[in-house]
Amino acid sequence: MKPRLLADENTSHHLISACRRLRADFPIEHIATARVRWLGMNDDDLLDACLPAGCVLVAHDRRTLADAAGRASRYRSGHAGLILFRRFIRQSDFGAQSRALCKLWDEAASWDWRNRIVYIPIKTPTL
Repeated sequence: MKPRLLADENTSHHLISACRRLRADFPIEHIATARVRWLGMNDDDLLDACLPAGCVLVAHDRRTLADAAGRASRYRSGHAGLILFRRFIRQSDFGAQSRALCKLWDEAASWDWRNRIVYIPIKTPTL
């Protein structure tokens, strides 16, 4: 099963729109509009629910989600994958977010995402 992307509830709907402007068939949905209702779940339960659904979670919450992913890998059956935005991409910069996410997905859609955490963009900008 090819993974799909699920933007968490703290990620703006504007990210989904920006990704689809770049690629009309981009495989991302927002948690609020997903067919399965996962809104309000804590991080551990959300990652557990994403595993059988094959949803790689996309989020900004580096601290709590990375910890939850570690717990899922160590103590439970794992997680379906996690993509986290680095701090230097502002949460309101949907253009930069969508370009970074689409660029990553061009390369990474076929990866084995189980228990993988990727921070994007992968390379830090030069100062």
